[in-house]
Amino acid sequence: MRNEIVPLTSLRFFAAFFVYAFHVRAFVYPEIDELTGFISYGYIWVDFFFLLSGFVLAYNYSQRLSSKSLLKFFVARIARIYPVHIVTLLLSVLLFVFAFFLGISYKSESADLATIPAQLMLVHAWGFFDHKSLNEPSWSISAEWFAYLFFPVALFSIKHIGNNFFCLQSR
Repeated sequence: MRNEIVPLTSLRFFAAFFVYAFHVRAFVYPEIDELTGFISYGYIWVDFFFLLSGFVLAYNYSQRLSSKSLLKFFVARIARIYPVHIVTLLLSVLLFVFAFFLGISYKSESADLATIPAQLMLVHAWGFFDHKSLNEPSWSISAEWFAYLFFPVALFSIKHIGNNFFCLQSR
């Protein structure tokens, strides 16, 4: 693995912080949207976080990803995201059950337990449902898994197209 790019780590912190601030703003200080629109656009930092992660993956794996190391790549990626995903999914199910027994209404479109198999396979944000899943924020983990699966194809394509392009330019 290449050396860590320290400034990118701090950018990841700020991106994660602003996404977190976006999600908790209504609980902590509901009037914040009236004072500033900045926090209300915190969801945009998810896109930045994904772009940054893609750059870091390309930086670290572009020279050494081969068919032999592909399985290792996928195992490392799933080991990074799946345990936290399962814990938050279980907590969401427990919260749903707890609310049900207390007679507290849950957002109906989110309370669809039929999405659980798709969540377990990390495909729940791939357009199979026209509504959010029980663990709503986990759409980003599902999208990240899709990006991980697509990453080797994209990397190969970029290398192949790039090599062909530069070979044509040198003629």
